[in-house]
Amino acid sequence: MEIPTIKYVWLDNNPELPIYFDGFKDNALPMANGDNSPQCEGVVFPTTCKNDDWVLFIECKYAYDLKHASDTKNGYPYEMINQIKATVKYFREAGILNQNRVVSAIAAFPTLIGNFDSWFFMMGVESPAEIMFKYKIRVRATNFATIIDSKFIKIGHS
Repeated sequence: MEIPTIKYVWLDNNPELPIYFDGFKDNALPMANGDNSPQCEGVVFPTTCKNDDWVLFIECKYAYDLKHASDTKNGYPYEMINQIKATVKYFREAGILNQNRVVSAIAAFPTLIGNFDSWFFMMGVESPAEIMFKYKIRVRATNFATIIDSKFIKIGHS
């Protein structure tokens, strides 16, 4: 399959599984004290909405070159992971997701065509294994995912 060069997150849905996408507007996740929770761009999930279906959270940052994306002054990897964790926490505390449910997440740079997963988790953020163990979030730095069926989504290439 040829990956499009248009700058967005690509979800290959070859089984044409019906899915929902909830794209969050600014300040979409209100908290009881009047503040808003940090959030990612949105969430995707099968329309069956079963407890054992996959759920995918997507966080995007728009850097136009690798140097800008990896510059620690921009805080991208750290900020991206924190926004994903905060969004998942919000969903769990609101009772939308079970506390023990493993979810998937993409930390994406849609404007970067190249491979950025090799350095992403070396930039002062927890490793994917630590995030999985502590937060039950299976996260990858990629612009691509493949929907296998309602129970499994493959994050990244290969």
